Amino acid sequence: MRIGLILSIACLVVLDACTPAREHGQDHPGYVVPVERAVDSLVTIGQMSRGKAVLDSVYRALENPGTGDRYELLARLNYIYGAILHDNTMASLYADSMMLVIKEDVDAYPEQWAHSLFSKGDALLGLKNYGEAFEFYYQGRRFVQQRADSCGMSQFTNRLAGLRYKQGRYRDAVGYYKEAVLEHGYCTDRTDFYKYFAEGQGQVNSVGICYERMNVMDTALYYYNLALNFIKEREPFFTDPRHRDFIEQAKGVIYGNLGGVYLHLKDYGNAESYLKEGIRLNDRPDHPIRDAQLTKEKLASLFIETERYREADELLRDLRRSLDTIPNREAELRWRKRRWIYYDRTAPNGPLAYAALLNYLQLKDSVDAAQRELFRVDFVPEFRLLDQEYQVALLSKEDEQKTMFLWVAIVILSMSIVIGLLVWYDLRRSRKHVAKLTRLNRTIREQNIQLHRTLEALEQSQEDNTRMMKIVAHDLRSPVGGIDMIAATLLHEGGHTDDHRGMLQLIRTTSTATLELIGQLLHVHGKKENLKLDPVNLHMLLQYCVDVARFRANDKGQQLILETVPVVMMLDRERIWRVLSNLIGNAIKFSPDGSAITIRMMSESGAALIEVEDNGIGIPDSIKDRIFDMFTDAKRPGTSGEESFGLGLAISKQIVEAHGGRLWFESSVDRGTVFRVQLPGPIMEISSTAEHDA
Repeated sequence: MRIGLILSIACLVVLDACTPAREHGQDHPGYVVPVERAVDSLVTIGQMSRGKAVLDSVYRALENPGTGDRYELLARLNYIYGAILHDNTMASLYADSMMLVIKEDVDAYPEQWAHSLFSKGDALLGLKNYGEAFEFYYQGRRFVQQRADSCGMSQFTNRLAGLRYKQGRYRDAVGYYKEAVLEHGYCTDRTDFYKYFAEGQGQVNSVGICYERMNVMDTALYYYNLALNFIKEREPFFTDPRHRDFIEQAKGVIYGNLGGVYLHLKDYGNAESYLKEGIRLNDRPDHPIRDAQLTKEKLASLFIETERYREADELLRDLRRSLDTIPNREAELRWRKRRWIYYDRTAPNGPLAYAALLNYLQLKDSVDAAQRELFRVDFVPEFRLLDQEYQVALLSKEDEQKTMFLWVAIVILSMSIVIGLLVWYDLRRSRKHVAKLTRLNRTIREQNIQLHRTLEALEQSQEDNTRMMKIVAHDLRSPVGGIDMIAATLLHEGGHTDDHRGMLQLIRTTSTATLELIGQLLHVHGKKENLKLDPVNLHMLLQYCVDVARFRANDKGQQLILETVPVVMMLDRERIWRVLSNLIGNAIKFSPDGSAITIRMMSESGAALIEVEDNGIGIPDSIKDRIFDMFTDAKRPGTSGEESFGLGLAISKQIVEAHGGRLWFESSVDRGTVFRVQLPGPIMEISSTAEHDA
């Protein structure tokens, strides 16, 4: 039932991992970590194949997993094979893969890189390849030291302590464990449960174990209680159910150790209480059963010493079944010893006691042989040698750098000599040209002065010509206007022959075009300093322009649509009227009969935007860049043969730019054109005066 629950939780996480809300290439700890906990539980109870299947399915479900995701998969497999199954060959291969994944991104994953080096050392140590193991330990230590990471150093020191412990050098191990505890004091990140909590309580607990092995029971009790206090102080910071579960497991381990010390001190009451509590907490499939196995052996020893043989026999049988399912070499050795003692107490000198003794001694000899081989290993000289090799490599590298710097200095010196000679030669040649360059510079300066005077004369001439043109245009406007009025009156009276009416219509058309040309000439070269700025209601000005232009639009059956908002700005009313009238007139001129022309105005970002949109003949790409030129050759007749002079848009652009605005257009042939005028603010509040002036 428990296995099914774990698999169900894992499957739910797999389904959740398939949702499309994730970013590609990112790490997904929220998906991965819960499944890894479930996989640990499966492997712990011997379900290795199921555990791997769940783990593989999760990572297959992740689309484009991040570097951290791939590392976590490999690290979890390394832990399973190394710490749980004790298959150091596979653990070593997964450690290699861990380093390969992180190698190109060490700066982003420094802790993972250090952990992969230490994990490789652990696997090699298990394979008894001590030289290479120490080399990887050394690389990990150097990496952590270079990053000035005192917290990270505790991992390295903890491993050295563990090695001394395995060698049976408990006094040395205590020193390293205490050093690891001090280094762990620099781990202050409460969001990192493993560093801030798990490592620290484990190191303090390990100090107590070493003192227990040294038979210093009072000190062992002190450190076990210190570990419990460590847990009590820090457990309030962690409320996640997975963290709470680990905390209970850690308490169970320490309770078992306390029970062992009290058993040694013959305090059977406290011993039994702590041992049973430790078994209660950890004798579960999803908890550290191997620790529960050791605690059961201690409780069996208590039952034998207190002559509770039936309970001892039942507990030893239960422990046997557990060891057959989940092997544990240390617990196996203790079980064999305890079974021998049990038979020796209940049936002295009997065949069962003798067989149990032989069984125990056989395994003990094997363990002692391995212990003796490990005892001969001394990492202190190994690290001293690696340090020396590292220093030699540094000196060699410094020597190479110095040699390279020397060659660079020689090359630079040679180049400096060559450059000096070239400079000296060039200086000799340059002196011959100084006088010539001086004369040439004087000539250029004189020509520049002459050009400046000529430019001023041209500007003055242009201003005179413009003034003269405006005077002539102004003087011509009255007589030409009179001609236009007389022609219009005669056409209105009627009674004329067709030839006379044609002549009058021609006179009317020609005079109207001439008046338009004169009006445009009067507004050539509008400058900002010549503007007469007053508050102008653009809404009413546009309405006026549309009303005036509506007569021309009606002649072609066109519809003028006006969409505006109330806007008042400081403008030259007459000139802006000229711009708007010209744009609306052009739209009428170049639009077919019966079409619609839309004039709209809106306020945006403190500016007024006016658009004149038609559905006319459009502007070809070949003349788009010339329509704003004065006297341009890009002029074309209207759809009803109306004449164009090529001045209107040029003058309009000058007027708009004199107001600090912009005039531009968008056009497609046979689809129409949109001219836009943007006039900068500020936009004023509407007043009765402004409305009247408009």
